[in-house]
Amino acid sequence: WGMLALVRSRCRRTVLTHRRVASDAAHPADGSAPLSVCVVGAGPAGFYTSSLLLQSAPPRPTYQISLLDALPSPFGLVRYGVAPDKPEVKSVQERFASIARDPRCRFLGNVRLGRDVSISELRTLFPVVILAVGASSDRVLGLRGEDSLEGFHSARKFVEWYNTMPVVGEKSRYPISLQGSSVVILGNGNVAMDVARILVLPQSTLASTDINPETLQVLNSNSIREINVVARRGPIHAAFSTKELRELSKICRVEIAGGVLSKSIEDEERMRSNRQLRRKFELMEKLLAEQVSTPRRTDRPVVVLHFNMTPFKLDSERGCVTGVQFQKTSSGSNAAPISLAATLVFRSIGYRTVPIDDVPFNPAQGVISNQAGLVSPPDANQSLGALYVVGWAKRGPNGIIGHTLMDAEETVRTIETGTSGPSMLSPTRSDETLDSLLKSRDVRPVTWDDWERIDKKERNLGSPRLKLATVGEMLAVA
Repeated sequence: WGMLALVRSRCRRTVLTHRRVASDAAHPADGSAPLSVCVVGAGPAGFYTSSLLLQSAPPRPTYQISLLDALPSPFGLVRYGVAPDKPEVKSVQERFASIARDPRCRFLGNVRLGRDVSISELRTLFPVVILAVGASSDRVLGLRGEDSLEGFHSARKFVEWYNTMPVVGEKSRYPISLQGSSVVILGNGNVAMDVARILVLPQSTLASTDINPETLQVLNSNSIREINVVARRGPIHAAFSTKELRELSKICRVEIAGGVLSKSIEDEERMRSNRQLRRKFELMEKLLAEQVSTPRRTDRPVVVLHFNMTPFKLDSERGCVTGVQFQKTSSGSNAAPISLAATLVFRSIGYRTVPIDDVPFNPAQGVISNQAGLVSPPDANQSLGALYVVGWAKRGPNGIIGHTLMDAEETVRTIETGTSGPSMLSPTRSDETLDSLLKSRDVRPVTWDDWERIDKKERNLGSPRLKLATVGEMLAVA
């Protein structure tokens, strides 16, 4: 909550700063034209970066920003990653909208990098290019059957499904069955907690959100009674936040597998110096005490937290997953494996940035190679000019949305003070040239006015909204 309050405070200051700076920046006192910047990705990282650049005032450069996104809709992770029962987090969209309405910023949706325009073309058109492309793929386990067994799913795709991520072409039914009684989630970060919570939330809670009615019908028909959330490391290393665990425990019973919370001397030392770790462990101890003192009910689902377990095999029958086999991480190689039965298994071990042609990529970390946001080529003697990166593509898929604001601040400092930054460049305007290029390729960008028509349509279809499910539906309204 402290981080959310900080972000809201900074965003309020941002809106006021935009109003104060916009008219002066559009007509700088020295008569110079604003510097054209292309930001690729209209999610939190793209909006925060645009906001910070727009607050720039002479003697620093002023900016004219083209904010591109592959989808017709803006907001990225906030719209399609944040769970529907988190309206307080989604409310940051209102702040982002004020940035997009700034006359020095223009939104161009439905423009896909690599399909409609290349990174080399953008670098030719714009003095500064900033990649805010996020992490749209998954880390994988490397288990046999991971990509082929029915019942094995990516948590990322499940999140996109219940958030109505638009598809290209005709909408198809997401191939998921919730009729089994047991689920295994591999990984215990906040995305894993979101998946568990969505599976156990009552209909009355989700019905008042922007979740699609068809999705809600599938969720309400589930017969799940046990959700096993499994992690390789011990409780002290649990990746979920205290807040996420507390919220889950208010909805359903949360148990600790084996009735034991193990910790080492090193763990105790870490907790003494880290209040957040200590609070998280204390909450797990409280849940364990309730588990011991209160019998489990059979009419309500339960979430069981497992620690120190590494998956090594998916059990299956006739092409369908039936369970997962684990080795105790803290045991020797001769220890007997542990089996958890499941008709539904989710992989939730992290997201990964998709490499971009002609952009240096660090495959070990799954991020674009960079130094404080400046994209760095493998050859130190080579220069890519003013090409920057921000957000998950820069630091990896970790932290909450608020951390992206601080990350953007670092990248903007690098832009404004770096030796290959705007101080070394001549201001130009590139938006008209980009428009001509896209028109020549029959690409129809979605402007902010177009998006507001889509937004209005969705709000008229349902309360608070009913998201359009395909790109074609969006373009038809725009």
